[in-house]
Amino acid sequence: GLEVAFEERDAYLDACVRYRLAEGQRQAAAVREGFLGLVPAMGLIFLDWKEVEALVCGTPAIDVDLLKQITSYQNFDESHEVAVRFWKVMKDMTNEERSMVVAFAWGRKRMPPQVSAVQFRLSLDTGLDTSHMPRSHTCFFALDLPAYASEEAMREKLLYGARYCTAIDNDSSAQGQLYAADEAEAAAAAAAAEAEAVAQGG
Repeated sequence: GLEVAFEERDAYLDACVRYRLAEGQRQAAAVREGFLGLVPAMGLIFLDWKEVEALVCGTPAIDVDLLKQITSYQNFDESHEVAVRFWKVMKDMTNEERSMVVAFAWGRKRMPPQVSAVQFRLSLDTGLDTSHMPRSHTCFFALDLPAYASEEAMREKLLYGARYCTAIDNDSSAQGQLYAADEAEAAAAAAAAEAEAVAQGG
């Protein structure tokens, strides 16, 4: 490594501090440029950080009525009993639970700042019986529902999917589990063969 003479220690430390303070300037400048592409610089002086967050990320509160306004229906309409049941369940949920359902359907927990730019698609999937979980399409902000016969069943299945299906794509983790199972099986077979060889040798 670099050798620093004792008498040069102060200059070396100053240089290290200047380097560490400046090393992220290019990245910070790129973030600032992108940010100012969304929010006019002159407008920032009138906003606090919460208002800026809402403009860029949307608000954490999920407005069910607003979500309903941007919903399109497939294979049924909003007057269908399953649709009515869905919206009743969403209304009765806590905001945290609603956020999880939105994330399950879309991959993010917040509605966008300008909801007119998106559409939520709600479908009735008659090919799924009511023992199945709802199915989501996060690239399209879409949710397929079996014809759940009660609010309790609807709530249970929605929250189960929202809580435990948190990855957009589980292919990699599933593949890893398969590899781990194969390795465990191979190790067990090797151990059994070794034990048999020892027994025969003894």
